[in-house]
Amino acid sequence: MTLTNSVINKVTDITLNSYALGTTDPRAFILEVDQVAFPNIGRGNGIACGSHVCSKFDRPVQYFILYPSTALGSSATLTFPSIATPPYSGDFTFYTRIFKSGTTNKKGYFTVTIIPEQIVTYSYSFHAN
Repeated sequence: MTLTNSVINKVTDITLNSYALGTTDPRAFILEVDQVAFPNIGRGNGIACGSHVCSKFDRPVQYFILYPSTALGSSATLTFPSIATPPYSGDFTFYTRIFKSGTTNKKGYFTVTIIPEQIVTYSYSFHAN
């Protein structure tokens, strides 16, 4: 799993590298984003999720549905774009479900640790009134 931006309160992508799918050639993959901690992820239909196509749904559900653009083997790299991170650091759990032939083939979860970025550029200025 890769977090492309460790800065809190920013927009980032989440990538699951070589994620075990529990089946071959699934039809849909759902990624659930924490409804309480994360800002509203917005709505979208037919958006690019890496090399695949997604729809995303805002509150109250906060999830992506990924539709594979090509047949998948038993593992795949899956990307979910433009997720605004919470305005604080911590460990956050994402839930996954994989569907094939109308059946849930696998349920799972993974944890993302968001660490605030250190401020490296700073300045102060005083103005006389």
